[in-house]
Amino acid sequence: MNIIQPIRELIAANATANNLLSGRVYAEIIAQGSAYPCAALNVTGTEPKNTKTNASDMDVHRLQIDVYGSTFASACEASEAIRAAIDYQQTANITGIFLLRIITGYSDVPEKFRQMSEYSVVLKR
Repeated sequence: MNIIQPIRELIAANATANNLLSGRVYAEIIAQGSAYPCAALNVTGTEPKNTKTNASDMDVHRLQIDVYGSTFASACEASEAIRAAIDYQQTANITGIFLLRIITGYSDVPEKFRQMSEYSVVLKR
């Protein structure tokens, strides 16, 4: 199962995150010409939780969310709104989403401020 769409739906359902990002939450890369702030969601790894006798019925995905803003404050505000929308949330197949770390900085391309967050997403298969 692709975890990107359920995460996007959680963000869209949160009034603050939706107001700040206006749907500008993309898989992999931000859309060319996108307004800011915006976010890119990337699955950077998957760890299956195999049992002794069967294939995994639960996978742990590592999710990286890059939030870009025209100012440092706008990138941080949008990142915090995303955190409020998804941290410790559940969906039909996602049993938990947990923040692992946050890194702030400046991106030379597209010359915007960036806040990168990593989450652990536990998915029932």
